Amino acid sequence: MTCSETDGKPLHKYESGDPESICGGCPLKKSKPDAIDESMRALVTTGFELTELKTSGAAFQYPDGLEAWEWMTLTALQRGKARADAADRKRREKKR
Repeated sequence: MTCSETDGKPLHKYESGDPESICGGCPLKKSKPDAIDESMRALVTTGFELTELKTSGAAFQYPDGLEAWEWMTLTALQRGKARADAADRKRREKKR
């Protein structure tokens, strides 16, 4: 069972299946948390935490509100999300 076969719905309902047989060939598999290199985990986690704070209304004074690496993780995550959202919109438009 793949995300495209479930129209992107969560796959937790297929717990009885082997993850490799469910997600093995998926091009998005490398973006999943368990595929992130250990050396990058802190950066990714910080990016998500800062994004959640910003979404909740937090404001960070530039440039001293965050460390340089924190600004970079926040910016990288925002850019990646914008690209993913654009690709998703394009995919949905094609389906119409």
